[in-house]
Amino acid sequence: MNFITRLSALCLRKKSNMQQRHQSSRRPAVPLGSRILTDPSKVFEHNMWDHMQWSLSSFTIIIFQLMVFCFSSSTPGTFLYCCDFASGAVELVKSHSSYNSAWCSAFVHDVCDDALPYPFPDEILDVILLVFVLSTIHPDRMQQVVNRLVKLLKPGGMLLFRDYGRYDTAQLRFKKGHCLSENFYVRGDGTRVYFFTKEEVWNMFNLAGLTEVQNLVDRRLQVNRKKKVKMQRVWVQGKFQKPLLLSLNNPEETTKRHPYG
Repeated sequence: MNFITRLSALCLRKKSNMQQRHQSSRRPAVPLGSRILTDPSKVFEHNMWDHMQWSLSSFTIIIFQLMVFCFSSSTPGTFLYCCDFASGAVELVKSHSSYNSAWCSAFVHDVCDDALPYPFPDEILDVILLVFVLSTIHPDRMQQVVNRLVKLLKPGGMLLFRDYGRYDTAQLRFKKGHCLSENFYVRGDGTRVYFFTKEEVWNMFNLAGLTEVQNLVDRRLQVNRKKKVKMQRVWVQGKFQKPLLLSLNNPEETTKRHPYG
């Protein structure tokens, strides 16, 4: 806590320098994002950050921005629930020195089992975070999982989603015998993964009664210069909100026409 306080004060004193970038004397000043790869043959040489020379204050600001997300006195009343199917994973979280039951509750739960109760009532959560969660579930069961999770959200609450996108490098690398069903695969360690389109994501959350706030495909080129490997990564990312008031007379009003087709 003392460290966070000192860090906050330091950032405030240096607020006027937040937007400054320290350039290398070897190269002219280049705005961030303007260094774009134009010659594919130089993909293993290109680095959009190698003209930047970071100062200590830059790292201080970055650290501070990460620290503000921590549950501390700056976020009074905030409580975090987190669950996992594996009891070992939950125990690993609980055994961490930063774990505090005053603001966090980690518990074992199978989201595919509708009969299992959650340790809190429905319509109590402000935000649900699903990051690489639904892709591990069989496609035939995803909708029921989403429907159940939506019941936990308060009216106006937000569901944040990020997962693997269709034709991601990880999907294209799967060899024969690993495909369980269309776009659904099993890895060598036995875990499973599904690769989404944003149309599927929209339809899934729309059927659960949520309204789209954001739904996009994030495509990125990742390069391993040491191994000379290029990876075309694809993820789907979205924000979906529970309406403040659902129509009880006409439930069909909670769903909309598909915007992507």
